Amino acid sequence: MLLKLLALAVAVIPVLLFLRSVLFRRPTRYSQGLQQFKRQVDVFVWLFIAAVGVIAAIALARMAWTWWG
Repeated sequence: MLLKLLALAVAVIPVLLFLRSVLFRRPTRYSQGLQQFKRQVDVFVWLFIAAVGVIAAIALARMAWTWWG
């Protein structure tokens, strides 16, 4: 189950990055609120990538623990 969630997260990340690059390519004359929203989306994507990394590290640690134990 954990590996399925990890695979789903790995599949979703490129889609999120693509949508962010396509949808948020706006001229600089837009308001400050839109720029703040873009920053928040960027932070969310990095946190999501970090969460996937933590989940992968936990899964690898569990596999190693089972193998050595």
